[in-house]
Amino acid sequence: MLIVDGTLVATCDHSVAVHSKNYRYSTNHRVVIDADSRLVVTVGRPMPGSRNDCKAWELSGAKGAVGSTTMIADGGYRGTGRAMAGLLWITPVTVYLGAPPSTTPSAVSLAPDGLTAVGPQAGSWSWPHVTSVTVGDVPSRTTAGRSFSRVPNEMTVRVETTEGPRFGIAVHSPAASGYTVREVELPQRLLEHFVQGEVSPALLTDWLMNCRRSRAPRTAEREALLQPWTETL
Repeated sequence: MLIVDGTLVATCDHSVAVHSKNYRYSTNHRVVIDADSRLVVTVGRPMPGSRNDCKAWELSGAKGAVGSTTMIADGGYRGTGRAMAGLLWITPVTVYLGAPPSTTPSAVSLAPDGLTAVGPQAGSWSWPHVTSVTVGDVPSRTTAGRSFSRVPNEMTVRVETTEGPRFGIAVHSPAASGYTVREVELPQRLLEHFVQGEVSPALLTDWLMNCRRSRAPRTAEREALLQPWTETL
């Protein structure tokens, strides 16, 4: 499994660079890394800085270079079939709390009918039998800005059911860098709604199927996306 994301790089050569949203002449670069080792797999050709993520992904050659390999990407990359929203990883059929199982021996999936754990604490529980789901040890974004780790960050999903005491499941963070406070708080609230039966994970998978974003949402946009999901329907 691979991860793709991009960045704008200030570029003096104006035959390639254009005036972009960072108010500088920039080029748009797509970088693909291995989800486990975090080593770079491929880097796309530089694209004009005004090019949105979806188009840059296709035209830079990065998408063609990885073929049909399963990708992790945010909502700006249509065709990857997945999107990250805070601590959650959304696919067309299920929602993962943390990274999907192919990147780690353990995983937690959330479906309309309940929660499923893969790994040492494997099991499935319907929502009426789940009394609490929380996430701890979440990597935070420092005040100095984004920090990138070559080793996947681990989080602990703590589950409590009517069948026994609370237990922890170690999962990888779906983000290479840390989260803002609200990117942690909002998914935690959403988990409470799942447990209480007020909101279904289907709300998120339906959003993904109908998503038509032309670029990746920024931090504030991801928070704004999560906010209405945390409100009781």
